Amino acid sequence: MAQGVVYMFTNKLNGKMYIGQTIHEDLRIKHHLYAASHPNTKNEGQPFVQALRKYGIDSFDYTRLFVTDDIDDKNELRRILEEKEQYYIKEYDSVNKGYNMTEGGGGMKGFMLPPSAIDRIRKANTGRKLREEHRIANIKRFAEIRKDPEYIRMMSERMSGEGNPMYGVRLFGDRNHNFGKSLSEDTKRKISETKKGKPGHKHTNDTKKLLSGLFKGVPKSDETKKKISASLKGKESPMRRKPVVQYTKDGVFVKEWESIKEAELTLGIIHVSESANGKRNYAGGYIWRYKSECDKDIPPLVRPLNVRRIAQVDEKGTIIKEFNSIREASKELNLKYSGISNVLNGSQNKTGNNYRFIYIDH
Repeated sequence: MAQGVVYMFTNKLNGKMYIGQTIHEDLRIKHHLYAASHPNTKNEGQPFVQALRKYGIDSFDYTRLFVTDDIDDKNELRRILEEKEQYYIKEYDSVNKGYNMTEGGGGMKGFMLPPSAIDRIRKANTGRKLREEHRIANIKRFAEIRKDPEYIRMMSERMSGEGNPMYGVRLFGDRNHNFGKSLSEDTKRKISETKKGKPGHKHTNDTKKLLSGLFKGVPKSDETKKKISASLKGKESPMRRKPVVQYTKDGVFVKEWESIKEAELTLGIIHVSESANGKRNYAGGYIWRYKSECDKDIPPLVRPLNVRRIAQVDEKGTIIKEFNSIREASKELNLKYSGISNVLNGSQNKTGNNYRFIYIDH
């Protein structure tokens, strides 16, 4: 069976305290005194040892703060002592107002190296490089630590809320260190040189789809649309710089855009290029054509598009159903586009399925 104690040394001259715990009380006190009277021991840098050396043991009062019962299980005894040590260190604030270097409990929480020790470590490591095997071993060791659930929980708690160094920090506007600054041509050139020959980041197809749909259907205010339009005027899009014309589904002119990019960003839509290339009927509910493919001699407001309404009729010419285009009829009736087109232009009277069609918009 063993008994433990949490003790406190108090400096009579300045009121500073040192709190510790042990199961060998007399031996622990002797260790403190030995370290104070013998320089260059492993406890040399401890503030309490330095204080004992400076003021002498007679300048300190010794107090028992807590004494355990006799306990058989040493692990349980240690647990109780560490818990009580942490309690009293916090109670007396002996890290900030005393000689304790940590918050107790056998750990290093709250530990801060003295400036002299930091300086010695800095000098010893200046110019020193780890061997490759040590560097790789350290990387692997840290990678394993980061997978530890306890480490993840600890870091999550430490970095949450006010524990996060960026908590409440706003770096927008004039609070940003680059606010109002413009890069010099020399700086731009240097940045450009560092990027040359380096491949850019490549997204997977799934990521590309995700990114392309982020702002699909998101409405933009008139002010935002004006800003986007103004920012793109006079600039060429490296990939989609061809001017396009926007029409309603009925072929009525809406607007001419300097580029596909400008139209898509301003309206918050996609697939404009596919509509302009004829791969898709509409984009964002509109028909799109490249400006270079439109008849420039016809005023935009009356410019017709090659989209004509048709109707399916019976042998007597009675309309059975109307369609907005040949393509629409082809899809709905499961007929070949060419078959319907041949009937409409007079090459044949009816399709192979005995369907007849006529134009109804002229």
